Amino acid sequence: MENVGGDFGFQKKFRRIQMMKKQAAFLIALVMLAGCIFSLLGCSEKAEQGEIPLKLVSTDENLYAEHFKIERYEQGVNALTLYNGDMEISGKFLLVENDSTFTGEVEGWTKLEIPLTNTLVASGPAMSLVAAVGGLSGVKLAETTTWYIDSVNEAIENGEIIQVGKLAPSASDPWQSEVVVMNRPELAICSAMLPINSKYEERKKEFEDNGIPYFLDESTSENHVMGRTEWLKVMGLLFGQEEKAAELFDGQVEKYRSILNKLEEAQIDEKKSVAITYVTSKSVGYFRNPDDYIVGMLNAAGGVNVCPDGEKGENSTSVSGEVYYSTLKEDVDIMLYNISLGGSKDSAIQGRIDSLIEWEEFKTFDVYKNNQIWVTERKLYQSMDCLADMMEDMYRIMYEADVPDQLTFMHRLDLSQFD
Repeated sequence: MENVGGDFGFQKKFRRIQMMKKQAAFLIALVMLAGCIFSLLGCSEKAEQGEIPLKLVSTDENLYAEHFKIERYEQGVNALTLYNGDMEISGKFLLVENDSTFTGEVEGWTKLEIPLTNTLVASGPAMSLVAAVGGLSGVKLAETTTWYIDSVNEAIENGEIIQVGKLAPSASDPWQSEVVVMNRPELAICSAMLPINSKYEERKKEFEDNGIPYFLDESTSENHVMGRTEWLKVMGLLFGQEEKAAELFDGQVEKYRSILNKLEEAQIDEKKSVAITYVTSKSVGYFRNPDDYIVGMLNAAGGVNVCPDGEKGENSTSVSGEVYYSTLKEDVDIMLYNISLGGSKDSAIQGRIDSLIEWEEFKTFDVYKNNQIWVTERKLYQSMDCLADMMEDMYRIMYEADVPDQLTFMHRLDLSQFD
């Protein structure tokens, strides 16, 4: 006889076990779901606190620059942090590549889509870097100034870039707020002086009131001269030209290291003393301060800066006529005259110097007799992309023989025009 009751009991017990397994699986799934939800909430909370909720892939290594950091995240997201002269954070930008799937916002970070296509540039050094990497197609507005960058002037003449006046108050070139607001740039790249100089307070408020994020050009805060040129990498990232930026920077590094190698091989016993100087229309003589970046380039090129005691300003020291006379007569091998600050053209130099030193007396100085008076080109301060080229010019006028009268950033003063 078949054991029907036994089979039924076994089946009932089997079903109960199966049900318990399903319940256990359900509970496990529920716990896992709760964990995921908690994790997501945790990520959201972190994002709200300023942490980027993506995996960090890498952090770029800077060779010389200390005032920017670039971090690479997954999904084509890049974090750019800027630091001011005191190494405090002055800007945090979340740069999202235009084909990225990331759509979130992170508190404390200014989110921008790159490459930029509608930018305002109100910084000469920054404009030189943007132009060098080929990013001018992304610049639509610019501060009104005398530009010595051919590609910038061409873009202005063609109407591709509109000049909108001086960032600081100016009667001759007033700031055109209505043009700026109408064009609504996605980013305004400005001088690092914007938040600390009261002259710029109105512009800063205008940007903030109209939702225009501004970017402080902290390249001028770099202590190492090559650190300024390394900001090519920043502009390359912003304007989608990273490969070009890397190529340019590598070329400058190679040239800079070549200068250092030449100095090491030459084993120069006595370095040349150089006065980087100018005289204003008010007959005040100036020498460049020892901590100025132009002097930093001179030092790197193997020179010794000459700067006597006087009234020290931000970049230069003013001196009396007597001190100006004695310094140039006794302490200087080479005179590098800054035409951008001390006259409109070479022919004006005679009058400027003559206001402090009688020209006939000046002609007896060694710098004059040895034909060692050089004049900087006006593009000097709009060439942050190629500072190693500038250092190479400095090295050549100090230590090479048969130097041509015209170099990239300076030329020998033609003394025959004053005979």
